[in-house]
Amino acid sequence: MVGWLMAAFVLLDLLYSFWQYYQLPLDGDIAAIILPTPSCTTVLENPLGLHAILDKEFYIGPNRFFAHAGMLVYFRYVPLWLQTFLAPIDSIYAASALLKVLTHAALVYLLGIYVTGTYRLSNYRLWLAMALITPVFQAKGYHDEMAVIDRSITYTAFYATPLVGLLIYLLPFHLATWFDRPLAMPAWQVGLWLILAVVLALSGPLVAPIVLLVAPILILRQVWRYWPTADANSWSNHARQAVQAIPRQMWLLLGILVLLCLYSLYVGQFNIEGQAVEVPLKERYEKMWMGLYSILAGGLGVPALFLVAVLNHYLLRALPISVERRRLLTLGSWVFVLAFLYLALLPLGGYRTYRPSIIRRDTLIPITLGLTFFFSASALYLLWELPARFRAAYGGLLALFVFVYTNSDRPIKDDNTCERAALRTLQQTPTDLVKLPRDCSLLTWYPIPDPNSSETQVRVLARWRVVPETKRYYQDAQ
Repeated sequence: MVGWLMAAFVLLDLLYSFWQYYQLPLDGDIAAIILPTPSCTTVLENPLGLHAILDKEFYIGPNRFFAHAGMLVYFRYVPLWLQTFLAPIDSIYAASALLKVLTHAALVYLLGIYVTGTYRLSNYRLWLAMALITPVFQAKGYHDEMAVIDRSITYTAFYATPLVGLLIYLLPFHLATWFDRPLAMPAWQVGLWLILAVVLALSGPLVAPIVLLVAPILILRQVWRYWPTADANSWSNHARQAVQAIPRQMWLLLGILVLLCLYSLYVGQFNIEGQAVEVPLKERYEKMWMGLYSILAGGLGVPALFLVAVLNHYLLRALPISVERRRLLTLGSWVFVLAFLYLALLPLGGYRTYRPSIIRRDTLIPITLGLTFFFSASALYLLWELPARFRAAYGGLLALFVFVYTNSDRPIKDDNTCERAALRTLQQTPTDLVKLPRDCSLLTWYPIPDPNSSETQVRVLARWRVVPETKRYYQDAQ
């Protein structure tokens, strides 16, 4: 019965999230990526970023080929497929909402597997874990402080979506490391993982730093796991035997991914977006701490998640010793340590004018997901292992946690109404030159006062069968 209720809650939450995502406007980067414009063409012509390395040329996203290519292919074809049963304008928003909700669902499911160790949807513990996880994904409510699925479809495609692939890649090693599962990947899977490693390293900006922080922890955990089985008369021989006991597939696949991510970080130095404004490192740290303060003071979202994770760690320490309790305490400690290290290293990634505080909901995603993972994993254990006199109170606390996040994520109303109206006006006006109101932008970050500047947006809309390529539009300068 509990499993059915949790499944219903998760599925209803996903349907509700899809409807929220469907109400959101498009962003100002999407047209340039989909067309693509000359500024986004260089990365597509140089999948490995060799142009940047060999010619020392700076351009947009030299280490993000697969993010650019994936978004281009998706939005060139999926809206057209959806037009089988949707109007052209509706198909654009449906395609955007579909990518967001699929990313949302995949991350919730994968985190559920990381928590429970099971793939089976027939397992009620998996549904319970997902029921604790999905409310944290905020489309409104605490979105500005901690959104995993961003209002901007471009940011979702570049930040959250690549993490689906990363969680899939790391899953066998997580199960082997934290659940003591045997690591025996068939040859076809090893080959697929090698291809996936290349794709991940040249995707979103979060993949490389996460890998470089998490991979050493997985290896150290394996060394600790095999340390008691080593039989040697010196510390060095003991360590050597423990290291040699680690499965070769783990060394191979994690090692290659780490090397590729180091290469990605090097190529990323030639990203022209990081060259626009030079900000001293000391000032970047100052800006980050101010940004972190704004996130913590912006609402209950991040503080509540952090505090409940800390509370769970404290409660675990109060329980009797067991293998599972020790595992969760270690896991929680590493989550907190990695969160601190991630924050400490974040300003080294450079400064962006569109992210003046260095840290924002998009760069906070690794910490948000890490805290959510530990909170849900420890919560499941505490629900079963707390003394009976405390269990009901703790269950009430979890219910309150879910209620606070679910209640905060209110319906999104009319967020893309203005944009839709502009598209309909552009579509229905018989003349090629159309004047639109300044109430909202259309596939740009700012209104367009010059008709010639709307060419990129119109060409993309023509691909979606909304308007002919001969159309141009403009908006009043004031």
